[in-house]
Amino acid sequence: MNTEIKRFNDIEKELHADYPNLTQYERLKLAVEIEKKEILRNGLAVSHKDDNAPALVAIALALGYGDKGNEGSINDTLKELVEINRIK
Repeated sequence: MNTEIKRFNDIEKELHADYPNLTQYERLKLAVEIEKKEILRNGLAVSHKDDNAPALVAIALALGYGDKGNEGSINDTLKELVEINRIK
């Protein structure tokens, strides 16, 4: 999984070199979209390594979901966590 995210200004410079006919507005718009997609890809990517887990995988692992699964649903687990916090 690629965890490096290029900054939009670096992407814009690459686009300028590769596509000199694009206007600055078009390059910046594309660069922002590319950066946004890289952020989403890194945050939503699925990985089985606990040490470098993306955000959603880390949340699932913290809730007890792993390769073996977990009985019940994520909603059930979240409800349990709410109840536990109410008792405290």
